Amino acid sequence: MGSHSEPDSPVNSSPPLSPGMSSTSATEFVDQSDFEYHVLQAIRSASESQVLVFTDIDPLWGERIVDLINETNNGYSTR
Repeated sequence: MGSHSEPDSPVNSSPPLSPGMSSTSATEFVDQSDFEYHVLQAIRSASESQVLVFTDIDPLWGERIVDLINETNNGYSTR
C-alpha cells in the first residue's frame, strides 16, 4: 500500500497583528473595484493612527490602489 500525502494546506499570509493594526486579504473581494472601495473607506474612516495590512493582492490590483491612494492624497506619494 502506497503512502498517501495530504495536499498542501493553504498558507496563512496574514501577519501577526499588534494593537492598532488590521489585516484584510484581497481574496475576500469579488472584484478590483470592491477592493479599492474597501481600502479607501478603511483609510478615510481611521480616526487615529492605524496600520492597515492588505494581503494576497494581485500585483495589478496593488499598482492601481497605490495610484488611487496617491490621487486622493493631493499628490502625496505613498511609495
